[in-house]
Amino acid sequence: MTFKDLAWAAFIYQGLRNDKEYQEVMAETKFLDKLRKDPEGIPFSEFDSIVRLFLNQWRCRTSKLVGKRLLHFIQGNFKTLQKLEGFSILDASTEDIKKAGSIYGNIRKVKGVGPAIAGKFLHIINPRLFLPIDNPMLVYFSNHPEYNISDSAEGYSTFLFFGQKHARQSVVDFRNCCHTNSPETFLSQKLGYKKNKNLVKFIDEYLWVTITNRYSIPPRWSPADIK
Repeated sequence: MTFKDLAWAAFIYQGLRNDKEYQEVMAETKFLDKLRKDPEGIPFSEFDSIVRLFLNQWRCRTSKLVGKRLLHFIQGNFKTLQKLEGFSILDASTEDIKKAGSIYGNIRKVKGVGPAIAGKFLHIINPRLFLPIDNPMLVYFSNHPEYNISDSAEGYSTFLFFGQKHARQSVVDFRNCCHTNSPETFLSQKLGYKKNKNLVKFIDEYLWVTITNRYSIPPRWSPADIK
């Protein structure tokens, strides 16, 4: 994945979705800080009006019962998640990524929590590390034996290693072509996002555009081709 590939995907993604809901949930900084550090003190009504609402807006059918189970999961596992809080997909060690995979495997055991809910919810908890995943991505990767990515703790860890490899490649490529800021800051500013997105989100957008929606990157044709 080159940085230009990442940029094309971000550009196409913005045209397909304005991402208003994602920007709104990420702007809930006080709530998210409390969710990540002291989830015991969060009433379900608040969790419901922010997190469950967002998951439903992001095309994950999440009932109130499943929402309660998600909040309970975080309350029971926040110390484990806190240990990974300071790491991003760029600097996470092999052991960190295996721990993240284990968390994914555990949350998938929660009744009613499928791959998309699990990946997107964990991304909200740690957006710099957890890469969202959905069913079309799982089908795509499961049909490519070289990836060995499956809906399991080990499979999700492999998915994160995949994301880490491409994140690092895109950063190196960005530094060779643009020499300023960071890929995520550059793209966020160019696309006019009020709150900067992170690199994991832009990688997710690349996968969502190319795999879930099957767009070609770069496009087979664009107005830039007109002479």
